[in-house]
Amino acid sequence: MFAINNECSHGNAKLCEGFVEGNFVECPFHQALFDVRDGSIACGPATEPAKAWPVKIENGRVFLDLAANA
Repeated sequence: MFAINNECSHGNAKLCEGFVEGNFVECPFHQALFDVRDGSIACGPATEPAKAWPVKIENGRVFLDLAANA
């Protein structure tokens, strides 16, 4: 399970409106590709990775460590 920011680091675009293929999400505006596992850039024009947060599941509940990338 993975959690990355919903906003493209290149512009004001919501990644949830992009396309997901394998481990990558494509920005709907500029086609930057981000790895959903860690937010790293797979293809520009983005130059900054998307913020990513550690995820754990306990007793069926999903927890994000938001302090990890504050």
